[in-house]
Amino acid sequence: MLGVIKYFLESLILLALNSIFYTSYSKQKKTIDLALLGDVFLCRVSMDHTLVELNKVFSLVGVSMFILGMLALACWKQQTGLRFLVQAVAFLWIHSLYSLVRFYGTSHIPRISTFPKMFSEMFKKAKSKVVAAKKVSIILGSLAQMITIFWILEGKDGFYRYFKLPLSFFGSGMLVATLGIGHFYLMEIDYKGRLAVRPFGMLPFILFPILLLVATMTTVVPFST
Repeated sequence: MLGVIKYFLESLILLALNSIFYTSYSKQKKTIDLALLGDVFLCRVSMDHTLVELNKVFSLVGVSMFILGMLALACWKQQTGLRFLVQAVAFLWIHSLYSLVRFYGTSHIPRISTFPKMFSEMFKKAKSKVVAAKKVSIILGSLAQMITIFWILEGKDGFYRYFKLPLSFFGSGMLVATLGIGHFYLMEIDYKGRLAVRPFGMLPFILFPILLLVATMTTVVPFST
């Protein structure tokens, strides 16, 4: 049991931090309201509300954990980085599968049949642009998840074996991180172009520039096989 806790310690810490500082943050009061945490974990509103909020936490933990894993690969220990990435991919797949089941056919995940309208929606009113942004977001997220599928099927060089592009495992991980941040940003902007997330939800956007900086300085070569 202690071994399992130790393996998932960082994930558990991120889950706790996001629960306290993201889930319990009140947009109305502009501060932490622990009653909101009780609403989620005690199902005081509804089971659907609880699952939706937990899904948000899983997505944030997954994205943050993925970037931290990439940083660990570049700056620390490969074993630690891979452990972080495995957990991150698990969180992100749970998030993706739940979101598909829960939101397909809604404004969050429009039906595939509406995607050809995406280009015309980009030049319409602000609210139509938000719909187009969400469609682009879904495409970016799907591409990121496809790369992780190739990792799962073929190991860390799976991306290169399928696409024959000169990207190492680190390079394909950087691509996943970039696509993931793009997915997150476009999914959360409102019709005024503002990023509508609670303050702690900005953590991935703080970590990502650090990763970009490290990637330009690291001895891990992103463009080699």
